[in-house]
Amino acid sequence: MMSGMMVRDGKGTLLACPDCDLLYREIWVPRRTNACCARCDALLYRNDPGALNRALAWTVTGGLLLVLANVFPVMVFSYGGKSQSNTLVEGVIELASGGVEFVALVVFLTSVVFPILRTAGLLYVLLPLQSGRRLPLAPAIFRSVSALEKWGMLDVYALAILVTVVKLGQLAEAHIGIGCFALVAAAAAMIATGSALDRRDVWRRLEAAR
Repeated sequence: MMSGMMVRDGKGTLLACPDCDLLYREIWVPRRTNACCARCDALLYRNDPGALNRALAWTVTGGLLLVLANVFPVMVFSYGGKSQSNTLVEGVIELASGGVEFVALVVFLTSVVFPILRTAGLLYVLLPLQSGRRLPLAPAIFRSVSALEKWGMLDVYALAILVTVVKLGQLAEAHIGIGCFALVAAAAAMIATGSALDRRDVWRRLEAAR
């Protein structure tokens, strides 16, 4: 059985510890209480009625920050009296034109496409669930969103930008743009979304909204 997987039998729900795969039968826990593994103390599930609202709030925040990160420049260079600024997409184009198309593709997918798809997918699933509804293909989209989480690397890309600015600062005047600050904030918002999101509760709501 895969870590964290849940299955149903005639007696209720069985779930596996996400860390050590020890099997448990799901039991009721009081509000705002966590159920943890007796062997490794990993979190199994929690009873937090406000988890959906918090996850949705962080998702909306992350979405707005992603818009800012893609609209405003992430870096501004000044050299010889000339100034040049680059957005995320412009940086990808520069990489492609420099002959590293594969690296440009990876950067584009992990810093632009996957974070946007993850945020849009969560909004598609979570927003209707607030009113007890579910849209078509919501379960499949939620599974896809979970698969995309490990491919979003905004924090890594933001760190790479900071290192680049420091190194290029020896040759030219380099500044961090608004887009970079938004990128760092978006990465933090996505981490907060993952921490607030109660997947067990989302699946339960999706089943109830059939």
